[in-house]
Amino acid sequence: KEKHTLDFLLVSPASTTDVVTGKVVTGLLYSLLMAGILITLNQGWMGDWPLVLLAVVLGALFTAASGLLMGSICRTTMQVNTWSSISMLILMAPSWLAVLTIPPALDVALHLIPTRSLVDVIEVALAGEASLAQVWGDLSILVGGVFVAFVAVVWVLRRQEG
Repeated sequence: KEKHTLDFLLVSPASTTDVVTGKVVTGLLYSLLMAGILITLNQGWMGDWPLVLLAVVLGALFTAASGLLMGSICRTTMQVNTWSSISMLILMAPSWLAVLTIPPALDVALHLIPTRSLVDVIEVALAGEASLAQVWGDLSILVGGVFVAFVAVVWVLRRQEG
């Protein structure tokens, strides 16, 4: 926003959906590259790989859409960095708390955060103990999170156009 590149994109022949799609594809590629590097460095190539890959792709899509939403809402780089840091702490909290014994009410609340579902799916898939029937609820939360984030991005950008 500070460099006004989005303004030029929004008046170009590209639609809002085209702009969002292009940015998401770029974010998705970077996220998948980083996930591949981390998995390789941790020698984590085991378990149910199709399910791990599905979860990683959904997690990367959620992350990319969340980043786009932050960039769409905030006006300056400092605002993006501040609010993204806060939201990332919230989104990362389920992975930290997954190893602790927590009260049932907090556990239910954490399961509504898509990253908790991501952690749960990857955990059982890497252990080789996952079946699609076992993780369909977590995958549904991930898909729902991706959908809500994308709808929010398109809605914010369309409001800014008008």
